[in-house]
Amino acid sequence: MIVEEVKGQPESTAAAQAARPGLKQKTLRGGAITVVSQGIRFTIYTLSTVVMARLLSPADFGLVGMVTAVTGFLSVFKDAGLSVATIQRDVVTREQVSTLFWINTAVGLALAAVCLVAAPLLASFYREPRLLTITAALATPFVLGGLGAQHQALLRRELRFKALAVVDIAGVTAGFAAGVAVALAGLGYWAAVGMPVGTALAETICLWVMMPWRPGLPKRRCGIRSMLKFGGLMSAVSALNYLFRNVDKVLIGRYWGAAPLGIYQKAYGLLMLPISQVNAPISGVAITALSRVQNEPERMRRYFLGGYEIAASLILPIICAMTIFADEVVIFMLGRQWSSAVDVFRLLAPATLIGALLNPFGWLFISTGRPDRQFKLACMWTTLIIASFGVGLRYGVNGVASAYSAMSCVLAFPVLWYAIQGTLVRMKDVLGSIWRPAVAAAAVAPFAWLLKLSLAVSLPIGVRATLGCGFVFAGYAFLLLVVFGRWRIYFDLWQTIRGQR
Repeated sequence: MIVEEVKGQPESTAAAQAARPGLKQKTLRGGAITVVSQGIRFTIYTLSTVVMARLLSPADFGLVGMVTAVTGFLSVFKDAGLSVATIQRDVVTREQVSTLFWINTAVGLALAAVCLVAAPLLASFYREPRLLTITAALATPFVLGGLGAQHQALLRRELRFKALAVVDIAGVTAGFAAGVAVALAGLGYWAAVGMPVGTALAETICLWVMMPWRPGLPKRRCGIRSMLKFGGLMSAVSALNYLFRNVDKVLIGRYWGAAPLGIYQKAYGLLMLPISQVNAPISGVAITALSRVQNEPERMRRYFLGGYEIAASLILPIICAMTIFADEVVIFMLGRQWSSAVDVFRLLAPATLIGALLNPFGWLFISTGRPDRQFKLACMWTTLIIASFGVGLRYGVNGVASAYSAMSCVLAFPVLWYAIQGTLVRMKDVLGSIWRPAVAAAAVAPFAWLLKLSLAVSLPIGVRATLGCGFVFAGYAFLLLVVFGRWRIYFDLWQTIRGQR
C-alpha cells in the first residue's frame, strides 16, 4: 500500500495493517492462488521443455547457455534489490516509489549497455563468434525488467496475487509461443533466445496493465537512502547466489565444451523446475506476510515455522520421486538423446534438496531487515561451493555435480545455525517442523525402489514415470497426513482460505 504523507506523517503504518485480523486469511488465499498459478505455469513450462528439447539439440542449448550463464549474472541487478525494499518497508510514499522506478529504469538501461559491451568479450572467451549477436539480443530483458520492477513490487505489497498470477502465466505462455515459432522457422538456437525475450516483454506489458500506478518525477531527499542501502545489500546477496549457481556452468563450458554443458545445464534445470515452482510462490507470499508482522517476533516465529513446514512437505517428496525415477523422468521429459544427463541429475539431487530446504531462512533475513547477515552468509557459502567446483572439474560434469552435493551437505547445519541467530526460532523448532515430512519421504523410498525394479521395461517410459512418481506422492501423502495426523492442519488451512475460519 502506498501512503500519502500528511503534515510530514504517514497516514497509516504496517503495524496497523498487521493488526487487522484479515492478514492471515489474505496470506493463505494469496498462497493458494500463487500455488495454483505456479502449477499452471509449471505445466506450460514443462510442456515447453519437452517440446524445445525435441526441436533443439544439446549444442543449441549449450551455445545459449554460454551466454545466459554470464548475462544472467547481470540480471540479478536489474531491480537493484529495490523491489524487495518496497515490499519490506513499513511505510512507503508515492514520491519514494516514483524515484525508485526511475532508478530501476536507469539500472536496466545501464545493464543493457554492459551486456552490449561484453558481447565481443564473451565471443572471444568461448572462441564462438555466434555469441556476439546472441548476447546483444539478450540485452533486451534488462530494459524491460527495469520498467516493471516497481509495478510488480506494489502488486506484492498490496497482496494482489491474482494479478501477479496473470502476469506470470501470460509471460511464460508468450515465451513458449515465441520459442516454438522461432524453432519451427528453422532458426535453431535463436528459439532459446526468443523465449526469455518474449517472456520479459509480455510480463512488463501485463504489469503496467494490472497495476494502474504511474510514476511521477523523481525527487531528491524523499527518504530513499535506507531503501537504497537495503537494495544494495540484497543485490549483493543475489549476485553471490548467482555466482555459485552458475560458475559451474561457465567452467564446464570453458573446459569441456558446449555439449557437456548442455547435458549438465538441462539436468540441473529439469531438477530445479518443480522445486522453483514450490519455493518461488511460497517465498513471495511469505516475505510479504512476515514483513507485515516484523514488529511482532512471536507472531513472526509462528508464521515462519508454518510456512517452512509447508515448503519442506512439498519439496521432500518431489526430490525423492525424481531421484528414484530419474531414468524415467529425464528420458520422458527430454528424449533418449539426453540419457547421459541421468547420472548428473541424480548426483545434483542432494545439493538441490539442501538448497531448497535452506532457502526459506532467507525470509527471516529479509523480513527483519537484516540483509547484512544474509550477505555475510552468502560470502561464506559461495566461496566454499565455488572451491568445490574447482575440485570436481577435472572429473567432468559428474565430478562437478558430486562436489557440489558433497559441499552442500557439509555446510547445511552451520548455515542453519547461523540463520536462526537473533530470532525466536530455535533449532528444535526447525527440526520439529521437518521431521515428519523427512521420515515420511524416507519410509516411502524403499518401496518406490522396489516398484521401479518391478515395472516392466515394455511399458512406455511416460507410464513408468507417472506410475513411479504417483506412487511416491500417494504413499508420502498417506504417511504424512494419516499416519502422522497432519491432515487436520491442512484442513484448517483450507477452511481459512475459504473464509470459514
